[in-house]
Amino acid sequence: MVECAVCGNESDGDTVACPFCGADLQSIGAEKRTPQVVQRTVNLKQGRPLVDTAVKRMTNELAQATAQNVKVLILIHGYGSSGKGGKIREECRKILEDWLRQRRLRQVIPGEQFQRRHGPGKALLRRFPHVETECPTVFNNPGVTVAVL
Repeated sequence: MVECAVCGNESDGDTVACPFCGADLQSIGAEKRTPQVVQRTVNLKQGRPLVDTAVKRMTNELAQATAQNVKVLILIHGYGSSGKGGKIREECRKILEDWLRQRRLRQVIPGEQFQRRHGPGKALLRRFPHVETECPTVFNNPGVTVAVL
């Protein structure tokens, strides 16, 4: 059995790629790699920032996560007190969609579309099963967005 350095799942030593995340298992030799942070959660609404401050924090966190090879970034931006979605949520999702179009992100899953049993949420949990235990409030939550790097 070989442990994947990306997602931490075990698979047969005969396989070339991890069946969960698709990482190359041949590059994993007898030496042990240092554990990698696969998922990180960022609370953008902490301290009740202005929209510009929250967006700047998000872009900094995305750049840092990319540099640290983090695979899943859970962004807590809140839904907004108006009942129709807040400005931080709207602006963050616009930027994430731009990054997705530029292929700087692999996938963006809005929290309200993140389901355990079907759709993109199920596929993400198959690749990164620890996300379910580390952040259980992400499911069906419009105040959260999941970015896959």
